[in-house]
Amino acid sequence: MSLPNKTPTELDVYRRVDWTKNFIFKDPNSTAIDLTGSTLTSEVWNAERSKKYCDITCTITDASNGKFRLSLSESQTTILPTTPAPYFDVKRTVGSDTSLIIRVKFNVSEGYTT
Repeated sequence: MSLPNKTPTELDVYRRVDWTKNFIFKDPNSTAIDLTGSTLTSEVWNAERSKKYCDITCTITDASNGKFRLSLSESQTTILPTTPAPYFDVKRTVGSDTSLIIRVKFNVSEGYTT
């Protein structure tokens, strides 16, 4: 399966605030892919994958319509570096089959309120 259509390759996140983003997993014809029976996992790493920063919470919000949400807490965004940019991906597991459904770079900006 391919990555969702129109999936951003970069997303903005601010340090010291919660972050949430909703997605719809689609096939190349823009038809939502049913996520029933799927498990989604996600981690934030540096580009070289030598340093893991945190796990991202993955929540399937409407399985039959391919909808899911990714989120980070305030404490998780606080540990993300502004440079070099961290990356995350989302892995889908169905039974013993796994696939990569998203790979995205975070543009991390400094939050100002402490």
